Amino acid sequence: MNHSLSVPLGALITGALLCAVGARAEVRPGSPFGDHMVLQREMPIPVWGDAAPGETITLGFHGKQTKVTAGTDGHWLARLPAEKASATPSELTIAGANTIALHDVLVGEVWLASGQSNMGFRFNGTVYPDEVAKADRPLLRTYTADNVGSLTPQARVGGKWEVCTPATIGNFSAVAFFFAKRLQEELKIPVGILHSSWGGTQAESWVSKEAILANPAVRPLAEAQIAAMTSFTEDANKFAGRI
Repeated sequence: MNHSLSVPLGALITGALLCAVGARAEVRPGSPFGDHMVLQREMPIPVWGDAAPGETITLGFHGKQTKVTAGTDGHWLARLPAEKASATPSELTIAGANTIALHDVLVGEVWLASGQSNMGFRFNGTVYPDEVAKADRPLLRTYTADNVGSLTPQARVGGKWEVCTPATIGNFSAVAFFFAKRLQEELKIPVGILHSSWGGTQAESWVSKEAILANPAVRPLAEAQIAAMTSFTEDANKFAGRI
């Protein structure tokens, strides 16, 4: 099953313009690709990122190479060959003008944990002290996306992969942890959770702007919210410019 990372309209992060321009010529993976990640088993594995327009990108994983060419906008999307579940830490390399190596990569089940505050509630070690003591689970990992707003989809969201340990379990969504724990114990393979939740968000925030505006029943509300967010962003930028 393919479980991709989805974040709400108001939960995406915008990179600084100068940083984006300065690093555009370098190969960079998008989110949520990084050290300690889990890739979805038994399907072509999509990996994307940025590079110089027209640049050839070579990805290497488990002794296989996949090449792709960045588009005129610098974005690229490659699909690695399908892999069986593997608990052996491996390295994923992404090479172009520069080379990036992502370490401790596993293959298994990847699931999205999303929603409001019930999903966002973090694991409480004082309530489950026995779980903390048993939290050395190297095959259970989570990626938690930052809650930062944007009106347009972004190639990267703030966040990082964390391996489940007594020191990190407190950062995990409690619901996602217990789900992943049971899944991993039953399947005996690595499990990765992509955690993207935001307390109090509306259901409409989790639908693409194009889909919302195409629905006449909710279009007026969406347009009003978009106008309010645009005005807030413009006012914030003006205020920041005076500091």
